[in-house]
Amino acid sequence: MAMRDVRWVVTVLVAMAAAAMAQEAEGEGEEATAGGCSFTATVPWTWSAPVEVDLAQRIQAKSDNPLALHAICKCPAEKSGDVSTNCECTGQNEDDCDAYSRIMAYIFLFMERFMGVIIHINDYSQKYHIENVLFWTILGTIFFWFGIGAILYSEIKAVIIARERDERDRLVSREYLKKDEIKCEQLEARELEATRPRPYLTMTGFALFWIGLMCQFTPFCGILGMIFPGLEFFQGFCFLFVVVGTFTLALSAFFLVVGLCWSCTRGYAALVFIVLGLLGDLVMFAGFWFIVGWWILSAAVLYIYFSWAPDNYSSPYLQDLGNFYKPSHDVNDWMDAAKRGGESFQAETVDLVKNIPGGKEAVEAGDKMFSSLSSSKEETKETASGAI
Repeated sequence: MAMRDVRWVVTVLVAMAAAAMAQEAEGEGEEATAGGCSFTATVPWTWSAPVEVDLAQRIQAKSDNPLALHAICKCPAEKSGDVSTNCECTGQNEDDCDAYSRIMAYIFLFMERFMGVIIHINDYSQKYHIENVLFWTILGTIFFWFGIGAILYSEIKAVIIARERDERDRLVSREYLKKDEIKCEQLEARELEATRPRPYLTMTGFALFWIGLMCQFTPFCGILGMIFPGLEFFQGFCFLFVVVGTFTLALSAFFLVVGLCWSCTRGYAALVFIVLGLLGDLVMFAGFWFIVGWWILSAAVLYIYFSWAPDNYSSPYLQDLGNFYKPSHDVNDWMDAAKRGGESFQAETVDLVKNIPGGKEAVEAGDKMFSSLSSSKEETKETASGAI
C-alpha cells in the first residue's frame, strides 16, 4: 500500500513537471504584463476554499539568488462538477514564468493540497517556537546518541578483535606461541562471525548520527547562516541548508571518531581519517564549493589509501581497519548479519552482567526461570494435543 502511494505521488509530480515544461515550450497560458508575467497552472484536484500560494514565501531566498522566486498563484474554490482547478500565477519578472518557476509552482500547489502540515511547518514553528525547538532538540538528541553508540560499539569491537589478532600473530612470529592450524581457523571463523554486522552497524550509526544533527539544527537555520557564512547560497532554503551543513559536519565528526578509535592499533590509517575530519571542520567556514571539493577529496583519498594502493604497493604505512567482512547486496545477508549481531550483543551483555557482583547468580536464576516456563509451555501443548 505504501509503495503504491509513493508511486502515485512520484507519477503526479513527474506529470506536473512534464506539463510545466510543455507549457514553457509552447508558450500556452502566458501573458506579458507591465514589468512582469503570468501563466496558468492546471492541477487535477480542487479546493473547497480559495487558495493563494506565494512562492516567494515558500523559497525565501535573496533576490540575487538564481533559485529565488517571486510568483503568486491564486486558485479558486471548487465549483459543482469540477475535477481540476486552473490556478492563475503572476510574477514580478519575465523569468518568474520560466520552466523552473512552473515546475516549482506545480510542486508547491501539490504540497499545499496534500501536505499542508509540511508546507506550513514554518508558520507552526513560529507560532509554537519553544515547543518546536524542544521537540526537534529532544528527537535529534535521541538519534544522535543512538548513532554515536552504534559507531563506538561497532568500531571498538573491531579494534579489540584486530588487536587480539595482531598480538596472536606477533607471538607466533616470534615463536612464543605454537600455532594450531585447526584452532586458529576456528578462532578466525568466530571473529569473522562477530564482525559480520560491523559495516551495517557502523553505517546505520552514521545515518542516525546525521539524522540527529539535522533534527537538532532544523530550528536554528537562521543561526547556522551566521555561523557558516560560506553556505550563503543555501540561505532561504532551510532544508537544503541543514542537509548540506549537517552532512558535512556529521561526516567530518564520523571520520574523527573512527580515527580516534583506531589510533591505538592502526596509527597511519587513523591519521588519514583524523586529517580528513579536521579538514572537513575547516571547510564548513570556507564555502559551498570548498565543501564539494572536500567530499571529492575524501572519497579519492579513502579509495586510494584503502583500495588502490594496497593492491599495487606493499608498505608498512598502508594499513587496513580490520576489514574482516565486507558488506553484501543481498537482503538475506543483511538479515543474517542483524541476527548474528543481536546474538553477539546479547552474549556480551550477559557476560558483562556476570562480572558484576551478584550478576552471575542473577543470570543463572533467570535461565532457570525461562527454562521452567519453556517446559510448562511444552507440557501444556502436549496435554492439549493428547486431549484432541
